[in-house]
Amino acid sequence: MAGSQVNARHFEIFLALITGQGLADAARKLGVSQPAISKTIRLLERETGVALFARVSGRLQPTEAAQRLLPYVQRALGQLDAAKRVAYELGNSGERLVIAAGAPALMSLVPLAVEALRRVRPELTVEIRAETTPNVITLVSNHEADIGIATTPAQSIDARIVQKCETRQICEHPLVVVLPGDHRLAGRAAIRTSDLAGETIIGLPEDSPTTVLVQAAFDEAGLALRLPLVVGNSVGVCALVRQGLGVGLINPLQLSLGLFPDIIARPFRPRIPLRTCVYQSSFKPLSPPAAELLRQFETAAARLR
Repeated sequence: MAGSQVNARHFEIFLALITGQGLADAARKLGVSQPAISKTIRLLERETGVALFARVSGRLQPTEAAQRLLPYVQRALGQLDAAKRVAYELGNSGERLVIAAGAPALMSLVPLAVEALRRVRPELTVEIRAETTPNVITLVSNHEADIGIATTPAQSIDARIVQKCETRQICEHPLVVVLPGDHRLAGRAAIRTSDLAGETIIGLPEDSPTTVLVQAAFDEAGLALRLPLVVGNSVGVCALVRQGLGVGLINPLQLSLGLFPDIIARPFRPRIPLRTCVYQSSFKPLSPPAAELLRQFETAAARLR
C-alpha cells in the first residue's frame, strides 16, 4: 500500500464501527459525523480492494475480510495507545490507570483494591469509570480502560467484543432481594418468585446480566416479571428501595461495605449465582499497576466472601 492515504485515525474509525452498534454509535463515540465515518470506510475499502462492511437488514455488518483485519488493527492501536501513555507519563512524572467497573464491584471491591494499590504506588493517577457490564467489556476491548471488573455478561453482548477480552472470575455471590426493614417479607429466611407476586419490583435495564437471569427464573416459575421502575445500576435500586418505592433484586456485593444500612437483604430462590470477573485485553499484557490491581482485587474478594 505504498502511497496509501490510510493512517491511524482511519483504523480507529474502523474499530469503532466494527465493535459498536452502527454508524450513529461510532460517530457519537468518536465525535465525528456519520458521513465522515462512511467516507473513511470507503477509503479503506478502496485502498484494500475489498468490501469491509455489507448492509444486512438495514444494518452494517462486517465482512469476512473485516474480521481478518480486526486483530491486526487492535494490536496496532493497542501499541499506539501504549506509546501515547508512555509519552504522557514521561512528561508528567507518573503513571495512569483507567478502571471500568460495574456498580456492585465499584461499591465494594474497587475501594478496597485501590486503597491497597495507592499504598504501594502513591504516584499513580487512577481514573475510575462507573459502567454497565457491556460498557466495561467494550472499554477494555477498545483499550479505553486498562482493566475492567463487573459481573459476567448476558448472552445479548456481541461475542466478538467478549472474545477480545481475557476473563478471570474472582468471586461469586447469590442474588438477593433488598427491601425496607418494615416490609411484609422482611421476616422470611428466603424469598421466592411467588412471594413477589403483587410487589413493585425495581429492576435493572433489560440487557443487565442480573435482569436476564431473573427473567429466566420468573419464566421457569410461569410468572410474568413486570418492572414498573427501572434504574441504571444497583446503587439506584437501593436508593429507591430505601425510599420505600418497592423491592429490588441485586448483587449483594453492593451492600458489603454497609453503604445502605437501613435496608435489608434476603436470599432469592431459586438460587441465582452472580459471578464477578476481571477483564483485560487479549492483545496486550497488563501494565505493572494493572497487574498489581488485579492481585488486590483477588485479595479484596477473599475478604468479602
